[in-house]
Amino acid sequence: MALRVTNIGTTNNFIEQILNTRRDLEDSRAEISSGYKVINASDDPGRAGTIASLIATSQRIDRHIARIAFATSYLEAQEGAVQSANNVMIRLQELAQQAANDTNTQDIREQIADEVYQLRDTLGSLANTRYQDLYVFGGLRDTTPPVTKVDDFFTVPPTAGARERTNWDFDRDDPSALVPPSRQAT
Repeated sequence: MALRVTNIGTTNNFIEQILNTRRDLEDSRAEISSGYKVINASDDPGRAGTIASLIATSQRIDRHIARIAFATSYLEAQEGAVQSANNVMIRLQELAQQAANDTNTQDIREQIADEVYQLRDTLGSLANTRYQDLYVFGGLRDTTPPVTKVDDFFTVPPTAGARERTNWDFDRDDPSALVPPSRQAT
């Protein structure tokens, strides 16, 4: 039996080849523009699972990088506060040595006392250092201030199940006397 090649058959075959070439060209353009060999899971089912796994791993790595950046900045905030507190302590030591001199007048001693109280307030504010609305020295309670100042006294909130802490302060009129909390002026 002889086959007859018709113009319609040749034309249909030619159009099908053109459409296939056009589809391949569009797939190539999509690969080039996206940078991915597999765009849809149906393009290569064997690689689709591997690609999904790699994407999930990449997202986990990005989350770890964000956590590391946060921790680094948080520790830098702590380190800066501790360095500032160290500088305050050095200044307090200098003032203690200066105050130990018997030749100081009452005015000089009062100036030293005023500076000591200012430095104490500075230490209190350093204890309440914050980074992104978290108190860096708050421990597990990083949303509440570790130190609060009531009147002229600093207090530390008690922890759950712990005894309340006793806070002592110096009497400004008599710096040599420690004043227990029961006798502190309010």
